[in-house]
Amino acid sequence: MTQNQEDFIALIKPEAIKIYHKYKVLPSLTIAQAILESDWGTSILAIEANNLFGIKWTDGCGCDYVVKQTKEYISNQWITIDAKFKKYNSVNDSIIDYALLLQNPRYEKVLNAKDYKEAAFEVWQAGYATDSNYPQKLIEQIEKFELYKIDNEVLSSINIKDFDQVANWAKDAVKKVVDKGIMIGDDQGFFNPLQPCTRQELAVIVSRLLELIE
Repeated sequence: MTQNQEDFIALIKPEAIKIYHKYKVLPSLTIAQAILESDWGTSILAIEANNLFGIKWTDGCGCDYVVKQTKEYISNQWITIDAKFKKYNSVNDSIIDYALLLQNPRYEKVLNAKDYKEAAFEVWQAGYATDSNYPQKLIEQIEKFELYKIDNEVLSSINIKDFDQVANWAKDAVKKVVDKGIMIGDDQGFFNPLQPCTRQELAVIVSRLLELIE
């Protein structure tokens, strides 16, 4: 992996993890699509419009646009067309809009995919790209750069039964204390995010924290 590639993944990863918790898009899919669609953030569209995912502009979408040539695979051949693409204020805005796009009902199977391979196939099947090799290209990026490890990180940390009840602003903190074994919920597997903490629960939390420090 080159330094530029490492930097690009590091740039996308934090927001990719956030949108997984909020929108259920696997981080590996988010990063792999950003890699392919923006050529590691070096495409003209990425540089001029912060558009990492090749998302096209539509009337009334609330965004500015840029006009760029793009290739579409139609009737078994590649053709070049001029198209309007969304222009974003930041890379993170592009990632969030991508996640919102995948909330469209036609992408339901992407959000419910059991792993990155299924997600890669379903995002193509739903019409995100016309290239018949698109799923394999995504999978190759995910496996070459071990992006599936990011999926494993977020999936393994969410083992509390009522994690979905945790407020969005607290999810990252809850993930950290769960991953470290500092605060893991009750013996039934419930985190009880809205309940007050008793003195005995506080004692257990402090004890676990002291063990880490020592």
